[in-house]
Amino acid sequence: MKYLVLIAVIAVVIWLIRAGRPPIASQSNESRATKSGASNPQEMAICPTCGVHFPVTDGIQGRAALYCSDSHRSSTEA
Repeated sequence: MKYLVLIAVIAVVIWLIRAGRPPIASQSNESRATKSGASNPQEMAICPTCGVHFPVTDGIQGRAALYCSDSHRSSTEA
């Protein structure tokens, strides 16, 4: 009988702890991104020389494409 009471007390304590905070699954991706300080996704480009993905804003514009670095632009367009 005493074990039944002990199990009931433990179950109530666990229930009270879990009821005090929202479940993790109910948080949206947006709220998690806002809390972590992440910004919106950036548009990505692929370097035709090495194949690395990089943000379009960081690219070096060549005659035909965006490159990840000036050395790749000059080696491809030379």
